[in-house]
Amino acid sequence: MAKPATCGGTSYGLWCVDSTNKINGANGLGAAGATVFNNVIYVAGGTDSTNWQSTLWRVGLNANGSLAGAWSTQAFGTGAGNLGLTGNDADARGYFYMFTRANPNAANSNPGNLYILGGCAGSSGIGCNTYYTETIKCNIDTSGVVNTCGTGSQLQIDADNITSGDQGLGLMAGTVYANRLYLVGGSCTSVGAAGNPCGSTYSANRKDTIYAKIDSSNNIVAESGGVWQFASAQMNPVRRRAMSFGYNGYIYSLAGFSGSSSLQDLLFSKIDVSTGDMEPWSSSGVVVTPRWDLRAIVSNGYVYAIGGCGLGNGSQPEAPSNCLTMQPEIQTFQLYNNDSGTPMAYSATGTCGAGPCSGAGGVDRVGGSSTILNGYIYYTGGCTNTGCTTMSNLTYYAPIDSNGGVGTWVQAASTLPTALAWGKLLAAGGALYYIGGQTGAAATTAVSTVYYTSGIASGVPTWNASAASGGVGDTAGQVAQPRTQFGAAAWNNRLYVVGGYSSGGTVQSTVYVSPQLSSGGNISADSWASSTAFSVARAGLAAVAYANNLYLFGGEETAGNYLNDSQFTRINSDGTVDAWTYSTSLPGRLRDAEGYAANGYLYLLGGRSASTTCVPNTLVTPISANTTIASGNNPTGVGEWYETNKKYTGDRYGAAVAYANGRAYIMGGACNSAFGGR
Repeated sequence: MAKPATCGGTSYGLWCVDSTNKINGANGLGAAGATVFNNVIYVAGGTDSTNWQSTLWRVGLNANGSLAGAWSTQAFGTGAGNLGLTGNDADARGYFYMFTRANPNAANSNPGNLYILGGCAGSSGIGCNTYYTETIKCNIDTSGVVNTCGTGSQLQIDADNITSGDQGLGLMAGTVYANRLYLVGGSCTSVGAAGNPCGSTYSANRKDTIYAKIDSSNNIVAESGGVWQFASAQMNPVRRRAMSFGYNGYIYSLAGFSGSSSLQDLLFSKIDVSTGDMEPWSSSGVVVTPRWDLRAIVSNGYVYAIGGCGLGNGSQPEAPSNCLTMQPEIQTFQLYNNDSGTPMAYSATGTCGAGPCSGAGGVDRVGGSSTILNGYIYYTGGCTNTGCTTMSNLTYYAPIDSNGGVGTWVQAASTLPTALAWGKLLAAGGALYYIGGQTGAAATTAVSTVYYTSGIASGVPTWNASAASGGVGDTAGQVAQPRTQFGAAAWNNRLYVVGGYSSGGTVQSTVYVSPQLSSGGNISADSWASSTAFSVARAGLAAVAYANNLYLFGGEETAGNYLNDSQFTRINSDGTVDAWTYSTSLPGRLRDAEGYAANGYLYLLGGRSASTTCVPNTLVTPISANTTIASGNNPTGVGEWYETNKKYTGDRYGAAVAYANGRAYIMGGACNSAFGGR
């Protein structure tokens, strides 16, 4: 952790404190739910130690992490500008689980959903005696305002699968992983036999984890049987007021209160992502200072345990009816079941000579594309200015040494027959392929051509004089389909063209698959396959193929309406893809980023969140699968995203990205102006 470069408030050590834009005025707030969507913080419910709250607060974030201004409020209940909840749904409460998720099916109007699950309230202090069963889903509109909240189509909570009736749940931890929602531990009203999930033995401090799934409409529904499923794994010690998170195929439970003492342990359980069930919990050996009601985040492969209470004054020595001793420290540890996946550093490499590089002979490009083949890095096409009024038909190449260093860039004598930008350069069967793109500034100049190299000698490419016989999407039943600003990937010597603009300037949701090009060369006419379309047509998306799975991220649906969802599908043996499934949303809206995958992690570099708003970010997420990453069986999407603190030089979108042998390379791009830095 590091101190912010600037602080508009008061600095306390590493922290910058905003004493102006206080939440809930002078009353303060605890036991609330909190989440973030599209650079807006949402906080709901909680207590000021005297009164439980039925308010949702929100505030935007500036680029430097500071609050954009005062908090806006919406009441849970009905009335203009409020959430619209009625009856018990509108009750003041705290200690619920709250999260947000991208909603690309309504990206023009409500690009996100916000969820509130369960919770509890009491007569005073922070203790609870009323527990709630509601699963509430809300919309988030394009300005960040929450609206149209309700329980319709959502699986309501039942914390006891033995006792009749639905039992509410509060003081639990929660996490979303692989399109499933897990509620871990917590408390419920004591009912039924003592040994039941909400019986007197376990009602105050639960051993159980319950889970449900999130369907393609972003509804929380039953995994099976129309009810919340109880995981086979049961915690020991039992606990409430803990924290939970999912990472790399495991669910973790950190600290909390056991009913007799503050906990300091870290438990973990492996998920069977085919069923959602969990294997027995194990203790990791990692300990933090004993604490309950802590908060924790996972970033860059590290867990940060923040605050909490270590001593209360209830009927037991440390029972949390009130808090006497706060924990001031932040403790951190690295998750042991995989390295963090973060890049080590970015640095300029190689001698310029020519091409997408900084220095004498370098050229500025945006919308070009790059790939690596047989120890050489290649860059082809692109615009020479941000208006894309002039395109390039040139290819540049350079050798890569055994340490990943790039040698001198050279301009190839052989050129594309047509100058193009916003197409994709891919490698298959020992050949290079330049796919689609546009010939002018407008997407309506999109082309369907696929150019390929007829030979590569000592790294020097020779482009075939004419395009492949079969252009993009040239199937037995349709002619080739122009595409530009699409996502593309190569897997098992097949080329995948995902979404993009047509020559009519409309966004597409198509997926086209080339024949297997094991020996490179021409693509025959009528040989492409049209495979399963994804949800919500778009251009400017990133596509990545890895471990027999195909992923897509972000993009733009309509002018200015950028997306932040992620989707994935399995690649079949014949190259076609299965149905697409949503996975963990990006931290914010993103267009014109590029990505790659390596060693069980997926990376997105650059991109923009508005026309000229771009930052040198690298986003990282672990890839999930229920067996090994190598086999790619039963893909389950990606985990939580984080932004690494390793940054390259220069804000940019439309950059070219390539990866090989533990090294990633980023070239060209633009924000307010094009440049060729690498």
